[in-house]
Amino acid sequence: MTQAMEAGKIYRLRPVGSQQFSDGFLQDNCFYEGGSHHVGDVEADGTFRYRVNLPDGSPKYPDHIAGHVDSLTLTRKDGLVFELVEQPA
Repeated sequence: MTQAMEAGKIYRLRPVGSQQFSDGFLQDNCFYEGGSHHVGDVEADGTFRYRVNLPDGSPKYPDHIAGHVDSLTLTRKDGLVFELVEQPA
């Protein structure tokens, strides 16, 4: 059985091979950073859209597509892989 994110649960992102979590979390297919700023979404097909722009106004990732989520793994466009770790309630 393939694991997947469950509604209402919070998932922190931890780079594979690291014990440190990155800033932000996923909940209900929405990505929040810096406390509670909604800056991204996971679409039904797993596409991870990160809607943050660079200082010049251009998107940080082309078309805001930063990577792809499969099960409990996020693979970013730059090749960095994150485990999605469910947080206790």
